[in-house]
Amino acid sequence: MIAAVAALAALVLAFVVSEPLLVAGLCLFALLCLVGWYVLERRDRS
Repeated sequence: MIAAVAALAALVLAFVVSEPLLVAGLCLFALLCLVGWYVLERRDRS
């Protein structure tokens, strides 16, 4: 969860700097964090 918040903060910072490649990379990183968190949550419940 902390990683997702950090990724979101980095995304906002990237938009301020307006680096398209950096934004794309951070979007992918945030997506990977969310997918990883979701998979871990599912694994814990089952």
